[in-house]
Amino acid sequence: MFSSQCASCIEMLQLGCVSLKPPHDFDGFANLRVLDLECVYMLGGNLDLLLSKCNALECLRLSRCCPMPNLKVQQPLCRLSYLSVRECLPQGMEFNAPNLTKFDYSGEAIPITLSESMKLTQATVALMGYDDTLEHVLTELPKTLSDVETLFVRTCINTEVFGFSRCLVKYNHLIKLEVTVGILGDSRNRNGILRLANLLEVAPHLQRLELNMLPHVSTGFLNDVPEAYWHIQPCTHRHLEQVEVSGFIGVNGQLELVLYILDNAVALRGMSIEPRVTAYDRVFGYRAGLGIDIKRGRACVLKNILPEDYPDVQIEIF
Repeated sequence: MFSSQCASCIEMLQLGCVSLKPPHDFDGFANLRVLDLECVYMLGGNLDLLLSKCNALECLRLSRCCPMPNLKVQQPLCRLSYLSVRECLPQGMEFNAPNLTKFDYSGEAIPITLSESMKLTQATVALMGYDDTLEHVLTELPKTLSDVETLFVRTCINTEVFGFSRCLVKYNHLIKLEVTVGILGDSRNRNGILRLANLLEVAPHLQRLELNMLPHVSTGFLNDVPEAYWHIQPCTHRHLEQVEVSGFIGVNGQLELVLYILDNAVALRGMSIEPRVTAYDRVFGYRAGLGIDIKRGRACVLKNILPEDYPDVQIEIF
């Protein structure tokens, strides 16, 4: 496969559950357009060397490959349009792909550099684990994904983490944002969930927001009476038109977050609030044990969010 004659004939290569070690004199796959590696062990850890010799590459998918301490490809991959890196556990990642249009990543929160990727319009980033990674979404990802128009993010917050990020770099072209967020910690703390309000500041041109909350908070009192969010610096948002919220079960901070969006998104035309955890349902199916939480969330919304208070917004409560 690594001989010059054979390598030049390969346009698509898919490997799984193998060990791979290109020879030192390997000249590369001159015509390789699609490379799909799953559970591949790179002997010598020189995957970056292999990729730097695939100049015709258009699609690259890496899944659970190792070892990969740093995935750094200095050679420009000028034809690469799709890049997917899932559960490879690198400590850092750097690509020079000027024609990249779609990017998928699943793993820990790490530094990601996509140099010269001015055409990147869609990205999916799933930050795994149970650490609070909202700070990474608000302050680090915009440095790499400032040009994306559609972004899907999976993150996790801890209600016991306080403070609000100062967003120096923003998602300047982001129009649609879908966030699935696991909520951990003590349910008596409101400020942790209210940190999600920073999404409006970091995406000033956002038009559509879908917020799927997965509450896993510890038991504690749940209060359906909103508290003032005066400690949050108001951020008037002039482009957000549609918001969809799911997983609203009345956990402290959820009500204040929804009210903050209603009060500060001056162009808002529609908001839907769904007590059911739709992100959970998509993966695992409906869980009957959530019935009490759903009833409590619906009662909280009906009591505190009155459509007549927001006559220009069509509010739907499911």
